[in-house]
Amino acid sequence: MTDSTRNARRPRRGRPGKPAGDDGGDARRRLLQAAAGQFAAAGFAGTSLRAVARDAGVTPAMIAYYFGDKAGLMEAVLVTGLDEVLGALEAALDDGGGDSAPALERFVAAELEALTSHPWIPRIMVQEVLSKDTPLRQVFVDRFASRALALVRPAMAADLAAGRLRADLDPRLVILSVIGMCVFPFLAEPLLGPLVGYRIDDDFAGEFVPHTLALLAQGLGAKS
Repeated sequence: MTDSTRNARRPRRGRPGKPAGDDGGDARRRLLQAAAGQFAAAGFAGTSLRAVARDAGVTPAMIAYYFGDKAGLMEAVLVTGLDEVLGALEAALDDGGGDSAPALERFVAAELEALTSHPWIPRIMVQEVLSKDTPLRQVFVDRFASRALALVRPAMAADLAAGRLRADLDPRLVILSVIGMCVFPFLAEPLLGPLVGYRIDDDFAGEFVPHTLALLAQGLGAKS
């Protein structure tokens, strides 16, 4: 057998060939949307790739083509969603917008609005990142948490220097309180939503953002 024959029979590694029916990336977007809902509802182990493909209206071969396997799909879902949330936070803290509201208030408003558009993120975070020591934990730290903190810390310092926040508050604890205030309603909605009377829908951000900002203004605002 010649070297060329052996090479011809050797399996090729890498990304599989593009499946028939690929539509230039729209299939990838639909897969991410379908997978986000199923991962949030059933967790990583309980999610079926065939079901994801069916909901996205594509063949399972599309998942292999775009993401490799279920772990690759999960990482893509998380990274895509977190990048979109981070982009919203960056835009909210951009001084070029001319918004005179305290930076922390703009940060909170942007986070709540972004999470309303991506309500599955907190649930996946709890199920697959916080409760398990997986590679996704480092992905979250590198791709979102460290960058979000790098945005909000100087913004809080500017608010404090300008006298827009109470000087007696510990900035570390403020960050923890804000995270809890923003994230908890999305985690608790399946249980508390029917009891308290709220739903994560298009109207939620319009109701919850001003409510939360009012609480922040009363609790964090500088004493007159």
